[in-house]
Amino acid sequence: MATFLASLSASIDQGRAAAAYQATGADLRVDAVRVDPGDLDALRAVPGVRSVVPALVSTGERVTGRAGSGVQAVTVIGVDVPAYAASLAGTPLAFSPSGAGGSVDALTGLTSEPLRPGTSLLEVRVNGDFRKLTTTRVVPALRRATTTATTVPVVMLPWAELLAGQPYLQPNTAFVTGTPEAMARIAADPPVGLAERVIDRRALAAHTAGQALPTLVRGLGIAGFALAGLFSVLALGVTLARTRPERVDALMRMRVLGLRRRRDWLLGALEVVPAACAAILAGVAIGIVLPGVMAKAIDLGPFVGGTPHPPVHTSWLGALLVAAALLLLTLLAVIVDGIRTRSRSLAAHLRGDHR
Repeated sequence: MATFLASLSASIDQGRAAAAYQATGADLRVDAVRVDPGDLDALRAVPGVRSVVPALVSTGERVTGRAGSGVQAVTVIGVDVPAYAASLAGTPLAFSPSGAGGSVDALTGLTSEPLRPGTSLLEVRVNGDFRKLTTTRVVPALRRATTTATTVPVVMLPWAELLAGQPYLQPNTAFVTGTPEAMARIAADPPVGLAERVIDRRALAAHTAGQALPTLVRGLGIAGFALAGLFSVLALGVTLARTRPERVDALMRMRVLGLRRRRDWLLGALEVVPAACAAILAGVAIGIVLPGVMAKAIDLGPFVGGTPHPPVHTSWLGALLVAAALLLLTLLAVIVDGIRTRSRSLAAHLRGDHR
């Protein structure tokens, strides 16, 4: 149970971080009426900022000519794709920029589900104008979460080719990466003249974690973990107490045969540790398997602030720590039991007064 709860806790933390990235698109996002070159220079001048990538983000657009329904509502992101991919390297949104390009007459873009790559020409509406489009790859990392806990399909278009056909377009978003201190400084006083909104992924994740439901679940998880640890200690104590008389008898007989006092703990360890290891490994194995079995039945979406049914991962570190803690507790109990046994009189045992 402790291993299972550790896996759930780790999955919630990972899912919350991924959901914050999906909702933001970077460490921080500045939405504005427009983002001018001077605004980009001001953002890059903030100490701790690693990258600033301007983009045109247009929601409520649509792709026509799609197989099936024929029309698909999408969010269009016009951006320098290689620069944006480089800024997201090592994050949950990391993706390869290969495949984006095309020409003024036919853009080649990257998409997220449910759009599919194909050779047929589609049409994508961008700021009122329709542009020819082919899609080369589906990139799950392009999905963007919304406040309604759903994901919106995204079409990512190369900025140079997009601008060549529509020279009046201007960036309205800046994706910023950098240190937490730099992001907090920009969020407090954004150096963008026409800024409308600033979203910091870390602040968003902290806000989600501080809501009532995640706080309640976190408290219940801590209580459950504590109860699981308490029951494990009680089970170990009861097992050692029930087997102690036989263990003391065996130890006394070995002392009569010449066993050194400093080796008595080894006899107890050989008797108790293998059985304890078998029980610990069985419990940990069940805890490792449970997240995969329960993944479809447990929806962590309300706790992470993202889309329904985020992945549930097994926390191998949590499983290792639980197993190590229980094994250490077993060894400590054996050592304490051995110390107590040393105080028993060998003469009393030989007289039969050892019960």
